[in-house]
Amino acid sequence: MRESRPSKLLRKKIASLSQESPGAQLKFHSADPFPDLAAFVDVVFIRPTRMMVTEPILIIVSALSAISWGIVYLFSESITRAYLGLGLPRSSASFPLLALIVGVCIGVLPHIWDIRKMREKKRRNLKIEPEDKILGFAFGTPALAAGLWWFYGTTPPAMWRAHWLLPTAGLVLVGLGVNEIAYTLSGYLTDTYTVYSASAFAGLAFVRALVSGIMPLIGYAIFDGSQTRLPGFIIAGIATMFCVVPFIFFRLGKALRYRSQFASYSFEVHMRTQIGEM
Repeated sequence: MRESRPSKLLRKKIASLSQESPGAQLKFHSADPFPDLAAFVDVVFIRPTRMMVTEPILIIVSALSAISWGIVYLFSESITRAYLGLGLPRSSASFPLLALIVGVCIGVLPHIWDIRKMREKKRRNLKIEPEDKILGFAFGTPALAAGLWWFYGTTPPAMWRAHWLLPTAGLVLVGLGVNEIAYTLSGYLTDTYTVYSASAFAGLAFVRALVSGIMPLIGYAIFDGSQTRLPGFIIAGIATMFCVVPFIFFRLGKALRYRSQFASYSFEVHMRTQIGEM
């Protein structure tokens, strides 16, 4: 892949010009300097931690992405037990997880619309905002909620005699929802924090890894074969509450970005490191 980070491209261009004109004093603003160990520690550890506890957008995105992604790991315990209860043999009780892949593939459809909308805005010379690219998120949250209600409503103990294909259809929606939430919100973080998005992703990755590691332990405890339908419905209820978040971002996302000092600073640095401004 071709290098695309503006500060990296500028560094290469400055190095090339310096060789052509050894006497020239060429300087530029770098978004990622590492002059000493203290700066390295600040960039790698302190900055991501500070962002993780002070940036509302990052906190919301990390929570949603971690919980939705962790549901897949939760399924590592609940899926097999559910299909064993429906009569599938243990050797094939985990195969319905493949339905998640079908949902992931369906997720390409909202992005076709996104691409068309972006091209139309570019054609009209309109500014493209990060909120213009989260249509998949608006589809993903209700898909995840509907898929979880569907799955937990058609598997034991809610239903004992359903054909195994019935809850598997719900897993298609879960796959669509989980992928769209994770994929779209990752792009939203990149557009919000631009050249410093790696610091945002550090916090996101930490929270997502932590929740994903805990989920199988929770699944083992609550889906032990003797539970009521309540645990699954609680999980579906939490996913249902996620459905309001896309509309919060559509309505308030721009204001949150402008009020965030770090998001504003990221955009400023991003503009100062554009090659077109040299």
